[in-house]
Amino acid sequence: MTASGVAITTSAVSINYQTAALTCNEPPPDTGYIKYGTAVAVDDGSNYAVITGTRAAYGLSSAGGAYVLELDANGEWDTNAILVPTDVATSDSFGRCVAVSGTYAILGSQCDVGGRLNAGAAYMFERIAGTWTQTTKLVASDVCPGDNFGIAVSVSGTYAIVGATTRYQLGVASSGGAYIFERNVTTGTWEQKATLFPSDVPTGAYFGAGICISGTYAIVGAYNKNTAAGGAYIFERNSTSGAWEEKAILAASDPAANMKFGKAVSIDGNYAVVAAEGKTVTALSNVGGAYVFERVSGTWGQVAMLDNPDPTASDYFGISVSVSGVYAVVGCYLNDPSSKSGAGSTYLFKRSPTTGLWPFVKEWTANDGLASDNMGGSVSIAGTHVVSGASFKTSAGVTIMGGAYMFE
Repeated sequence: MTASGVAITTSAVSINYQTAALTCNEPPPDTGYIKYGTAVAVDDGSNYAVITGTRAAYGLSSAGGAYVLELDANGEWDTNAILVPTDVATSDSFGRCVAVSGTYAILGSQCDVGGRLNAGAAYMFERIAGTWTQTTKLVASDVCPGDNFGIAVSVSGTYAIVGATTRYQLGVASSGGAYIFERNVTTGTWEQKATLFPSDVPTGAYFGAGICISGTYAIVGAYNKNTAAGGAYIFERNSTSGAWEEKAILAASDPAANMKFGKAVSIDGNYAVVAAEGKTVTALSNVGGAYVFERVSGTWGQVAMLDNPDPTASDYFGISVSVSGVYAVVGCYLNDPSSKSGAGSTYLFKRSPTTGLWPFVKEWTANDGLASDNMGGSVSIAGTHVVSGASFKTSAGVTIMGGAYMFE
């Protein structure tokens, strides 16, 4: 079923395996554009996807909103719910990040909390008896103004993690933090269980900007660490104590200032991918790159480097990244396919069972892509489903209406 006020247009399958072009054709009447595709998430097991629009209004300027899609029996992605917080307010930008796992969806918001400006929050929704319902508003136990709690979110089963990049820790400005929540099976609400900090507490590291959780493993990026060379941290839940313990500090094998390693991260099982959107390649700035790490015998080590297949200055390859099994997807939102400036691309890599390397497989571009669409600004992969956001796409004559694309 398509929800009232939202229509989905679906393209025919093309030679580049695009299966759907998703557009909010009937935006809220009180906004000119919504940036549909700001953040995207897809879950393979449940066949749900969530696409956000941070400029959606519904009576409140830039309040934000999210759209839940379900894959039907005919292979069509239908929007069947619109998610808006119960306490939504002007300029909250609800949906600036999103994650979905089974029947759970978590979304970040830059809202004020108890009068604390931009303290931030995250909202947990659950599909109950076919209806998506807000079950918990997540806020930090030590909430402070300007912490930016909710700038990044992730959920895996009954565990969730939320980043707060500008949080003070031990008197260190903007070192950042991350918070672990667990679902209470009795009440259905989500409760804070742990607060994660980097062991080296670097000043201005923005720990928590990139974040992802997979089972009992979590990865947290700190892209501004060491003059923005960046870093990332792996945490694991101790099965005996329930504590989340730092297990590894990850760095690029070729670190350099301003490469922003850790701004986008993803983890699935024994594989983690860390992007470096600001990486310089052969004197070309901001070409970008990504790095694959694998857990072997309890130790995390770099096993592959994902290079921009068509390196051009200011491509920002790695603006977004996602890994699922032996596949990794990397967004390159300012790439210029077919000479369309900033139309954007999404790249697929696959692990070789023989070499353990992750060679480039395919570049995806939008069938109807135009200059400045910024496709690849957000990406998500789960199983055989890939979704890529193009939040600056012009639709129905409206600039920055946004869109998203499904690939198989």
